[in-house]
Amino acid sequence: MGKLQSVMEMTKLKVKANSPTICLVAGIVTSAAAIGLTVVAGIKTPSILEQRRNDIEDIEKSRDDEDKEFEYTEEDAEHDIKRANGQCVLDLVKAYSPALGLWCLSIVLFVNGNRILEKRNMALATALNSTQAFLAGYRERVASYLGKDKEEEVYRGKYKKSEIDPETGELHEEELVDETVNYVFERIYDENVKAWKDFDWENQNTLFEIEKYLNNRLQERAMYNGIGVMTFNEVLTTIGFPECPEGFTLGWWYNDEHRSVIDFGLRKDSRFFNGMSKEAHMTFNVDGDIIQVLKKNGIKELYRA
Repeated sequence: MGKLQSVMEMTKLKVKANSPTICLVAGIVTSAAAIGLTVVAGIKTPSILEQRRNDIEDIEKSRDDEDKEFEYTEEDAEHDIKRANGQCVLDLVKAYSPALGLWCLSIVLFVNGNRILEKRNMALATALNSTQAFLAGYRERVASYLGKDKEEEVYRGKYKKSEIDPETGELHEEELVDETVNYVFERIYDENVKAWKDFDWENQNTLFEIEKYLNNRLQERAMYNGIGVMTFNEVLTTIGFPECPEGFTLGWWYNDEHRSVIDFGLRKDSRFFNGMSKEAHMTFNVDGDIIQVLKKNGIKELYRA
């Protein structure tokens, strides 16, 4: 009994985990079945209409027949015509009702699957915001302990490993690079970017001007419908970076309650600003899922072009 209950619980978990896919597949299957039943009902329709036509013709003949054996009044004819029309409607409803029922079921399945996905996306967006806030606080605590430069080296997977040779006593330093590090909101502004210049001050001015322009643009959009939004991909392409899959839904929003500021994460005390590095390490402070924010505020249009 315990094993059976365990299997049932596992089955429930699998069904719940795959419910959007199940709803999608079931919706497709019911739609296909509804199409088949609609075709069958369409084949039956001519015979149903033909039966109605024949019944009405028989009624009219009986009404106009002068040699009829029994009295058949105009009221009797009208009553029988109404009954023939009613029977025709009833036969059509019987023919098309299975297909209509499956169409309604398929719509319910599609809507329910989409609703489940929306709830999960909202949960993921909330988790992302919480993780970002935790990571930012964690980096601040580590930086206060190790120093900002050391923390940044470790965070980006580029750091030096120091070892003392036991035989000679010499200090050997090796620069290590973790190739697995891949941060969604991290970019390096270097010679691979089209707008990059060979002079540090030109790159600094360029990035600050772009940052200022994007923030002004974000606030201008808020004047259109009360909330301004900007995707992460729009910011990336404006700077000169390629788009990323996450950038289509993640970004920033600005309104009276949430006065967001797009920040490239360029520290004044960094090696880039001190002329010690021509590379600018950028960390974007993305707010989160802007699609959910638009839906919550009832905005159907992303922004005015």
